[in-house]
Amino acid sequence: MNVTVRLVIGIGLVSLTWACSSAIVPCQPTGEELCNKLDDDCDGQTDEGFSVGEPCDGPDSDQCANGVLACTEDGTGTECIDDEPSDITEVCNNEDDDCDGQTDEELERCACSNGGSPGSETCNDTDDDCNGQVDDGLSACQCTDGEPGQELCDGIDNDCNGIVDDGFDVGQPCDGPDPDSCANGTLTCTADGTGTECTGEELREETCNNIDDDCDGETDEGLDRCACSNGGSPGSETCNDTDDDCNGQVDDGL
Repeated sequence: MNVTVRLVIGIGLVSLTWACSSAIVPCQPTGEELCNKLDDDCDGQTDEGFSVGEPCDGPDSDQCANGVLACTEDGTGTECIDDEPSDITEVCNNEDDDCDGQTDEELERCACSNGGSPGSETCNDTDDDCNGQVDDGLSACQCTDGEPGQELCDGIDNDCNGIVDDGFDVGQPCDGPDPDSCANGTLTCTADGTGTECTGEELREETCNNIDDDCDGETDEGLDRCACSNGGSPGSETCNDTDDDCNGQVDDGL
């Protein structure tokens, strides 16, 4: 096919004709295949052997393949680009965050570290359920918002050992500063949290009923007009100004 182009130069007309070929120019190998988006060795493939576009892990601290292989500027190889997020660190979540084949490895205060498994959260300064939070959701645990401390009697697990007010015997029966010896009170925490006090106690006095009412190991002791006083035993009630049957009433029914 011929193409004619006419040009006006000055006052003259010049015709130029080119002969064009419709044939496809064959690929001319330029040598060994490079990474340059060209078919250098004319084998019908571009950048073969360079794995362009494959996921890769860049020069960061983790081992996660978040990047993509791309050609280097000189075309002799590839480099990992767009490796984001990078430098992923391990957290306590029962997952392999940094892609090194281990789960929650070498994490302090993590139940899932070094092959452990998640469990129920307790107050022990440890992430038992492996959700990335230590002692979360525990209202009576000091380690939820701080570090373990000295245990106080305040309804909180201050030393984060999983026990609230341990060593104070809170809730145990007690005998307060009253005349009887009966442990009918309950130990509760003092206002300053340093100890306990006996609260809710009711005074019990000895009556003539053949029972040790004041819990001192003696029955009806020191009671006038009581047959059971000082080791006596109940009998039939008679008219003698005495509680013979030890029911708390003198000469009743007579």
